[in-house]
Amino acid sequence: MTEACGTLQRSALIRYRHGHITVVDRAGLEAAACECYATAVTAYTELLGALVDRTPSNASSKAAPR
Repeated sequence: MTEACGTLQRSALIRYRHGHITVVDRAGLEAAACECYATAVTAYTELLGALVDRTPSNASSKAAPR
């Protein structure tokens, strides 16, 4: 983990300090990632869309009773 973060930090894509990671250049980080990232994003988006499609349209507008 430390080696990978060091490499990404030297490439100015992230900042890494004391276990905290800050993305500095998201587009650059995505470009540096393998095609697995794009595949995972696509799958997640499709899954999320499928879950949203199954939710009744009025479910989010109902307030919980107090």
